[in-house]
Amino acid sequence: PGQGQRGAFIVVAVRMEGLAQLCVALPSREYAEFVSEAAREADGVIRRQGGIPGNAGEGRFRGVFPWSGFSGETAGKAITCAVLLKNRINALRRSWSDRKGMDIPVVLNAGVAWGAGVLEDAGPLDRAPLAFTGQALRHSAGLADLARGGAVLAMKELVEKAEDDRCPFHYGVLKR
Repeated sequence: PGQGQRGAFIVVAVRMEGLAQLCVALPSREYAEFVSEAAREADGVIRRQGGIPGNAGEGRFRGVFPWSGFSGETAGKAITCAVLLKNRINALRRSWSDRKGMDIPVVLNAGVAWGAGVLEDAGPLDRAPLAFTGQALRHSAGLADLARGGAVLAMKELVEKAEDDRCPFHYGVLKR
């Protein structure tokens, strides 16, 4: 614990919107079950895309991608991770809506940004997630907070880098 890696990172920060309404609509046990199931889904998607699940809170998840500048396909993997996370949470929401016979009002908003940071061991790897601090986290969390209605926002440089690498986005990216 306490050992860290400094460098450039791409961070995918996601925030689930609508948890307050869900907390009111479901009993506390079922609400906790939904949130923990969403956290397991997020952890799996982040790992499959080559990211490191970071420290998270209730309804907030982070994926950290170590980045060696503008080389490699890390930008495409991070953006794809954000889109896949959004779609997995939507699928989870739909299955819960069908199961409960009610509309589950949760959507996932995501921000993808790059910058400097420090990735630290918060404890044994099999028990505790890694802690991440730095500029990349602030930027990506800010984008996730700006996103509304299930939007995925990414820094322009990352989208352009992924397009230059001809990274196949699974669902497409709207570029403004």
